[in-house]
Amino acid sequence: MKALIVDDEKHVRDTIRTLVDWEKYGITQTFEAADGEQAITLIKQEQPVLIFMDMMMPVKSGLELLEWTTIHMPYTKTIVISGHDDFQLVRHTLKHGGTDYLLKPIDDEQLDEAVQHALDSWYAEEQKRRKSTLQNIEANQLKPTYLDKIFSNLIIDPSSISVFRETLKHEFELEESGFYCCAIILSFDSMDQNILTHKFASNQELLFFGLKNICNEFVRQSNAGYTFHNWSSDKEIIIVLWDKFETIELLLNNINEGFHRTLGVQCHFGVGSPQPFSQGLGLSYREAKLAVKQRNLLDTRQRIHHGIRPHTNGSHVSLSDHSDQIKLAIQSSNAEQIKNTAEHAVAPLRALTEVTLEQLEKWWNEYMLLHSQWEQELMKQSQADPSLFKSVHPFYIPIDEAGMICFDFWQNELTREMLSLAGQFSSQQHKENNLVHEIKKFIQNNYNRDITLQDISNQLYVGREYISRRFKQETGENISEYIGRIRNEKAKLLLLNPNLKIAQIAEMIGYQDERYFRIVFKKLTNLTPKEFRKMNSTI
Repeated sequence: MKALIVDDEKHVRDTIRTLVDWEKYGITQTFEAADGEQAITLIKQEQPVLIFMDMMMPVKSGLELLEWTTIHMPYTKTIVISGHDDFQLVRHTLKHGGTDYLLKPIDDEQLDEAVQHALDSWYAEEQKRRKSTLQNIEANQLKPTYLDKIFSNLIIDPSSISVFRETLKHEFELEESGFYCCAIILSFDSMDQNILTHKFASNQELLFFGLKNICNEFVRQSNAGYTFHNWSSDKEIIIVLWDKFETIELLLNNINEGFHRTLGVQCHFGVGSPQPFSQGLGLSYREAKLAVKQRNLLDTRQRIHHGIRPHTNGSHVSLSDHSDQIKLAIQSSNAEQIKNTAEHAVAPLRALTEVTLEQLEKWWNEYMLLHSQWEQELMKQSQADPSLFKSVHPFYIPIDEAGMICFDFWQNELTREMLSLAGQFSSQQHKENNLVHEIKKFIQNNYNRDITLQDISNQLYVGREYISRRFKQETGENISEYIGRIRNEKAKLLLLNPNLKIAQIAEMIGYQDERYFRIVFKKLTNLTPKEFRKMNSTI
C-alpha cells in the first residue's frame, strides 16, 4: 500500500514520516508533496490508500484537494493535520470524506489512532468491494475468462478435469470422460499483420473478443464445442469440438465467412485428430499446431489444414550460404551493394514452390544467429563497445492479406538490418580514426612535458588499454615510440640554434635528464646531439 504526505512545511512532513509506523500498517511506499497541485499529480500516478494533508497551502489548498479527492479518489482515506482550530474547516473535512482532523503540533498517539481508524475503514470497505466483485463473477461477468483458464489448463494438464468437473457439467453438460474431442487452432501468425498492427493495434483484446464471439456463435448453437483464448500463447485462439466432427469443413468455412463479413479478415485453421476427452486434448492440440506450422504459405486456396506433412525442399535453403557476401556488403557501407546482396540472398526463397511457417521460424532463427555473428565480427574488427551495436528489431512472420508469405517484406527487413549494421560499423570506424588523430594532436601539443598514458586517457575519456591497443593497431608504433619520435624531430630543429645548450633543449622537449635525452636521440638518429649539431652547422 501507498501513502501521501501533503504539507508546505518540510519539518511537518518529516515529523509525520518519522512518527507513523509504516511497516505496522503494511504501507510499503510513502510520497511527499508541498502543495495541492503536486499532490494531485502524485495521486494520479501512485493511487495512494492514505493521504495526510494540511488545509492552508499555496497554489491549491487542502480544501480544494479534499473536494478533488472526493470526486476522483473516493476510496482513498484522508487525515487532515492543520494548525487552525476552525469549526468550518473541520466541517469541510467531514463533509468531503476526511476520517480525522488533527491539530498541530502533532501528538504521536492521536496520529497513530487516526491512522488505525482510517485503515480499518479502508479495509472494511475493500472487503465489501471484493465481495461485490465475486458476486459479479457469479453473474457471469468474468465467466469467459474463467472458461479460458479451464481449457488452457486442460491442454497442459488433463488431470485438472477433476477440479473443473462441476463447472464443465453445469456450463456444457459434459461428463468427465466417455466421449471424444478435437482441437482446432486459429493462429494470429496466419493473419494479415496489417490488420493486427493498424486496425486493432490499440485494442487487441477487442479482436480476441470479436473472433471468439463469432466462433462461439457457430460452435455453441448445438453445444458442439467452445472457443477460448489460450493463456499459454498471446496469439492463439482454440476451438474445442466434442460433436459434429463430420461437418468440420463446413463449420470452419462458415466461421471464416463470419470473420470476413464482420472484421474484414480470413484465417487459416489447424485441425487435430479426435482424441478421448480430456486426456487426449493436449495431443490433438499439438497436431493442430503442427498442421498450421506446416501449411504451404504459397497456397491460398486451402485454409483448413490437417495432419503432419513431410519436409519440403525449402528446408535445404540456407541464409548462411550468403553470410560472407552479406558481411562484405555491410563493411562496404554501400547502400546499393547492400540492397543487391539482400535481393540475391532472398532470391532462392522466391524460387520455392512450398514454404511453411515452420521453415520461416528456422530461417528467422538462423538469421538472428547470423546477425549476432556479424555484430561480433564487426565489433572485433573495430574494437567497439558491444553496447554501441543495436540488437535486431522484433520480427513477425510476413503474411499479406491473402495469407501468403510476403518475400518483399523479408528482403526489406534484411536490407534494413544490413544498413543499420553498416551505419553503426561506419560510425564506429570514424570515431576510432578520429580518436587516433586526437591522441596525436594531444601529444604534439604537450610533448614538452612528462606525458603518461593516464594523461591521455583523462583528456579523451577513453580507457588506457583501449588507447594503447587502438593507436598501435592504427599507426604501427606504440605511444611511447611516437612521443619519442615527436620529441626527436623537435630536438633536431632546436639543435640548429647554437645558442641553446643541450641541457636546455632536453628540458624544452620534455626530458628532465640530459643523459637520457642523449641516449634516446642517438638511438633514433645514430648521432649524439653534439654530432648532429656539428654536422648541420657546417652545411
